[in-house]
Amino acid sequence: MNKKDPHIYYHDRPYGLRPDPSDRLKSVKDYEEIATIDTIKQRWKEGDSYRQIAKWLDGEKIPTRSGNKWHHQQVTRILRREGLI
Repeated sequence: MNKKDPHIYYHDRPYGLRPDPSDRLKSVKDYEEIATIDTIKQRWKEGDSYRQIAKWLDGEKIPTRSGNKWHHQQVTRILRREGLI
């Protein structure tokens, strides 16, 4: 997909950002996803492993962006992007 394509979707942005409804080339904060990121960071700081966090998120029925189960690699990417690992 071309960067200038007006049909930009969620998967083109980091978790925690979504397309701006008024300009799909821009991003705005997704506060529900940001709350999930905060939860992931807190559980990691408390000593949970990536797999434990993914399992906990699934158990709490916190959805991934795609609606699939959480995977430890998603948790790892989020923590890496947040500068914690």
